[in-house]
Amino acid sequence: MCLCRPLKAPRRRKADPGRTRDSPNCRVETSGIPTRLESALFVYTDWVLIRRLALELREECRGTRVHAAGLHSDGRFAIALRRGNRSFTLAFDLFAPTPLVTLEDGLASLGRGFGFARAAGDALHGMTLSDVQSRDGDRLIRFLFAARSRFGIAAELALVAELVPRYGNAILLKDNVVVSALKEFSGAADGARTITAGELYEPPPLRAQAIPPLLRGLTDDPAVITDIAAAQDALAPLHVYRDAIGALVQAHVVPLPNVPERHETAPRLLPLLGEMRRQTLAKSSHDGATVRRRQLAAALALRRERATAERTALRAKLADSAQRDSLRAEGDAIFASLHAIPEAEREPQKQRAVEVFAKYRKIASSFPHVRTRIAALDETLAGLETLEWEVERARDEDIDDVAQAMSPARRTANRDPLRRKRTRLLHRSPAGSRILIGRSPLENAELTFGIARPNDLWFHVRGMPGAHVILQRDDRNVPPDQDIALAAALAAGYSKGREISKVTVDYAPRKYVRKRPRAAPGLVFYTNSRSLTVAPRRLDAES
Repeated sequence: MCLCRPLKAPRRRKADPGRTRDSPNCRVETSGIPTRLESALFVYTDWVLIRRLALELREECRGTRVHAAGLHSDGRFAIALRRGNRSFTLAFDLFAPTPLVTLEDGLASLGRGFGFARAAGDALHGMTLSDVQSRDGDRLIRFLFAARSRFGIAAELALVAELVPRYGNAILLKDNVVVSALKEFSGAADGARTITAGELYEPPPLRAQAIPPLLRGLTDDPAVITDIAAAQDALAPLHVYRDAIGALVQAHVVPLPNVPERHETAPRLLPLLGEMRRQTLAKSSHDGATVRRRQLAAALALRRERATAERTALRAKLADSAQRDSLRAEGDAIFASLHAIPEAEREPQKQRAVEVFAKYRKIASSFPHVRTRIAALDETLAGLETLEWEVERARDEDIDDVAQAMSPARRTANRDPLRRKRTRLLHRSPAGSRILIGRSPLENAELTFGIARPNDLWFHVRGMPGAHVILQRDDRNVPPDQDIALAAALAAGYSKGREISKVTVDYAPRKYVRKRPRAAPGLVFYTNSRSLTVAPRRLDAES
């Protein structure tokens, strides 16, 4: 028998006095330098960096035509732009910890969405991006669009991106009047500004102190910061800081004081912002998968604890055969001695014998059920071992497959139709055979019962968790011995025994492999198998 595998909105943080509007996600010392830059998941911005971003966007995008505007597949508002043979997408990530505008190659597929996205998409379609401007002292970029109708009537619109953390917003303007906004609000009651359709646009108030937190260790003179920003008109190289593994930690137009990370220079800010977004998404995805992995491991550990406790109790009950034998002996002795007992005392003794034999029969009748239940628990524990190994070996993108395999309710439902299908792990042998390897419980089941043909060879390591491996040939001939040995070695390499020098692998035609009833995907039994003892091997790309 083979027990192979397979079988909320974020909380709002309390106000932190160490956070400011310029650095809401990092604690700032009196010098203005974040104390934990090395652990940041994103680059911090200030108005100087945003000014540099606006300059680069102006250089790249001025004169482009709006092909479409709307919602990106990942939920960001985006504008698809074209100029000649070149096309790219301007994406607004306004609700990220550090709101940003990034430029991505190619025309993204954009949906019309609703509200602001639909209004902006309808208004901007076909217009030309004429200029990109920034505002000194604030993290704000204004995109100017122009068009001329066939009757020669000019039209101008502005799209303002406010890139302040926690307050990110996008506002569409005509003649400085709000047409639509991603976030509309009224501050009339407390004297704050109002952003609603039909009202004049009022930008955020400038801070009295114009020195960004990241630069407070450089100078106390705001004029120096203004000169630094103005010098960026020449698009001088940027100063970039990376950690020990090469991850982007921070970038700026000037060298930052007291930052111990590895220092280098880069010519452009836009590629760095794209890298930072990918880095943040990858880290967030990995962190989510790590938490999920721990949750699944804890759930399996609890199942194992309960199953083990029940099996221990049943084994103790089964081992108590001495009590059963003593009860029978006691009952036999009572009936054997009844003739020697005075007649007046026989009735109580008969009653005692009846009770003893009833207890004996109850224990004896329960033994077959106990043995059956122990056998079922043995299978359950073996299946749990397989699932525990699946949790351990699963890549981040396969964690949901393991969770689905663990849950009977989930594995009976259809898989998410929007989920991206990965390319199967496939190896072509020199003799032309195809070797397919399962990387998750659901992939194991799919390969064995969905892809493999009845006479294709199925491989699995003996007596321990491992991947399902299928050996196929297009000509349907018997695979050569070297391909059988290679498939067996790969089955050993993608198993719990991958670190063992020699592993026994069973293989059989797929038609002799059967699903285990009521078991997780990939848990099977098989007959008519042969075996090989091989050294484990993995594909170079997966080592």
